[in-house]
Amino acid sequence: MTPLKGQVAFVTGASSGIGRAAAIALAREGADVAVLGRDRARVDETAAQVSAHGVAALPLVADVCREEEIETAVGRILERFGRIDIQIASAGRGAARGPRAVVQLPLEEWEAIVDINLKGAFLSNRAVLPAMMKQRSGTILNVSSARGGTVATPFAAAYSASKRGLMGLTRALAEEMRPYNVRVLAVLPDATDTPLIAAAPALAPHGKMTPRVVADLMVAMIVQPDDTFWSETRIAPFSGAPPFSGPRNSG
Repeated sequence: MTPLKGQVAFVTGASSGIGRAAAIALAREGADVAVLGRDRARVDETAAQVSAHGVAALPLVADVCREEEIETAVGRILERFGRIDIQIASAGRGAARGPRAVVQLPLEEWEAIVDINLKGAFLSNRAVLPAMMKQRSGTILNVSSARGGTVATPFAAAYSASKRGLMGLTRALAEEMRPYNVRVLAVLPDATDTPLIAAAPALAPHGKMTPRVVADLMVAMIVQPDDTFWSETRIAPFSGAPPFSGPRNSG
């Protein structure tokens, strides 16, 4: 069974990690997938893995923080496929030099993290809205963070602020799009084997998940019946993980 056959997905941050895994998981379920990242070679690698599942892949190179580049990318998707049914905003980053107290945090690093994690999601979400509103259908899924998006995260203030902001954006947009039958969801992964965790292994003291595990959950959220809403779902390694006091599922 391929529940997403005939649908078109657009994934940002598709060069590696959760974004790449999500693009491949969507292809496995039958969706044609436009994959976007900043590195041509890595985007092409993802596109090849997507097309290996017998679906169409459209590689796109753009910076999610640049409005004109995102709008051009979405225009190319619509020109190729005529519609966009799914948008996953997975582009993101953490501190380049590991944990850092606010008093030591350079403005340049703050801006880089907030721009990619929050502004990038806003621009990519906004770019697909006209098509989804016209279709009166669609699903947007933003990748937040189990810790950064819900609880205090000392020494990662920019990351935490950006992911908290992303949750606010997701919740507001969900209400705006409800009359158009467009679902706006968030997934909140804990430690996952991505470049961010590789750069700061202390963030995974209780183990880490594979990106495919997170991607499979995301697909499960997307393929829910049209009259259901499954959002703000946290996923974390089970073995040795401490209790979690943040939100579970809602909707």
